[in-house]
Amino acid sequence: MKINTRQIQALATFALLSISIAAHAYVGPGSALGVIGSIIATIAVVILAIFGLILYPFKLIKQRLNKKKDNRQANQEDTDSPEEQEQ
Repeated sequence: MKINTRQIQALATFALLSISIAAHAYVGPGSALGVIGSIIATIAVVILAIFGLILYPFKLIKQRLNKKKDNRQANQEDTDSPEEQEQ
């Protein structure tokens, strides 16, 4: 089996990234709350985007059907005789 340079680079990158070293840093509650808020906002935006992409075509269909219905009603009112309109 022949191993090329790309495979060696990928393996070395994976090995280096999988080694964790202690940071010896303190993350206070203010920073943690900011991170949690950002994560919740990101998840909400993704869910709303998916929801919007799913519902938008249905909204367009509903608008077109309502427009056709309004056009039919307007045409029907135009064709009514004046005698019927007075009553």
